[in-house]
Amino acid sequence: MLDVEFVGSATLRNLTSANRYQRVHRALADWVHIYQNKLPVMYSMDLWPDLRGMKVDITLEVAHDFELPDGERVLLAGLTRLLRPRVIFEFGTFTGVTTKLLSDFAPDAIVHTIDLPDDGFTWDRWIAQRVGEAFRNDSNYAKRIVQHRANTRQFDFSPFHGQCHLVFIDASHQYEDVLLDSEVALKMLAPTGVIVWDDYHAGAHGVVRALNELTGRGLQIVRLARTRLAVHRRTPFASLPKTNPAPWTRA
Repeated sequence: MLDVEFVGSATLRNLTSANRYQRVHRALADWVHIYQNKLPVMYSMDLWPDLRGMKVDITLEVAHDFELPDGERVLLAGLTRLLRPRVIFEFGTFTGVTTKLLSDFAPDAIVHTIDLPDDGFTWDRWIAQRVGEAFRNDSNYAKRIVQHRANTRQFDFSPFHGQCHLVFIDASHQYEDVLLDSEVALKMLAPTGVIVWDDYHAGAHGVVRALNELTGRGLQIVRLARTRLAVHRRTPFASLPKTNPAPWTRA
């Protein structure tokens, strides 16, 4: 979480830099996020005490801004191992690096992952060619990962209703799409299931706005401290902070 002192000093530097327009745009995004963040913030160890002390080994293979950062990957891996899910659904495959991670830490699970078909990436053919490349030709994942290529607005999710023990949402960051994917995910969640969202941060205002709205409707969502991940689970969280920390405090 960014604080006022840090963002303030960064803003001053940006205003005097050579490429000030691009930098000021980013600084403004950071300021907006400070005051937009509405989710209660808690450490993962407080929500899942059994995570404390868990040792997690991951392969360092993140090579693109669209992929989940390594710190968040470690936490997602630990949570996946702890939950021991049998059915996982991932919104947003991209290269499949995170898909592999989910499968590696839940070896007895079937991981379903969905991304747009090739003709859906009209703005970038390069991305279309890379969807699922991390596991595409690896026989170790042939029976453990099921890849779906479809627009989530047209995909039939009904067979998954009430069946998914872990849902990871990291697809379109547009407000309407995040809301739709989240509402679908809630229907898919098993009685003990967990939803994890990526990108609750300054660079993804659509995600922030959508999760804030869901929280305003009464859905219990928590941002994991020191990360950009947010979570919801069917089993209610106990002892949540009543309000978000003051914007000038780090979390």
